[in-house]
Amino acid sequence: WRYCSPRWGRYQSPWVWEDLCIGVPDPSKRSVGTYFYTLVQNLVDLGYERDESIRGAPYDWRKAPRDNNRIPVISSFKIRDQQRSAVSTSWLLPYNYTWSPEKIFVSTPSANYTIRDFQKFYTDIGFEDGWLMRKATEALIYSMAPPGVRTHCLYGTRVNTPDSFFYDSLPDKEPKIFYGNGDGTVNLESALQCQKWIGQQEQKVMLYELPGSEHIEMLYNNLTISYVKKVIFGS
Repeated sequence: WRYCSPRWGRYQSPWVWEDLCIGVPDPSKRSVGTYFYTLVQNLVDLGYERDESIRGAPYDWRKAPRDNNRIPVISSFKIRDQQRSAVSTSWLLPYNYTWSPEKIFVSTPSANYTIRDFQKFYTDIGFEDGWLMRKATEALIYSMAPPGVRTHCLYGTRVNTPDSFFYDSLPDKEPKIFYGNGDGTVNLESALQCQKWIGQQEQKVMLYELPGSEHIEMLYNNLTISYVKKVIFGS
């Protein structure tokens, strides 16, 4: 992966990267690592300049995409302890302001687990610290207040997205996965959260569905690029 050091910026995000750091984290420019490259290049073709009128302002400190494009690299069981130690793993579990509290996310031959059962779920998998992590972080986004700026929400649909899991033996066997609507990573229920901001702020909130767009492919989808151009140039 390309190594990029952030600089302090004058934007809402405190960190600013050169555009190539997020556009092409893999300098080979193979499809898996192009990331924002196609979108950025389209703006360059229209007269924007790299590191002048185009800069990256990611929302966190990461220097590479968070996932591996579903390419198996290591057994999920071998990396389980590491994943459990990441507070964000528990933080990303569903919330009842987006999902029904009755929705079953994990089931076994003897139990069903809904949002209301997270504490029991963590106990049953032998990781009670996970519940403490969840309780320590859920208030950070629980209110989901509107951002107070004009918002464009682009989301992919009609791609099979993990929705719930059945374990013959929890937690030491791979589950059977049941799929729902979404972009392959983000479920539609979560992606539509910004819809609730309509009418809650003075600024407009616009939603744009991208049928068939996968989570990462969305960044270089022609519909996405056309939409961004329309927002920038008003045509």
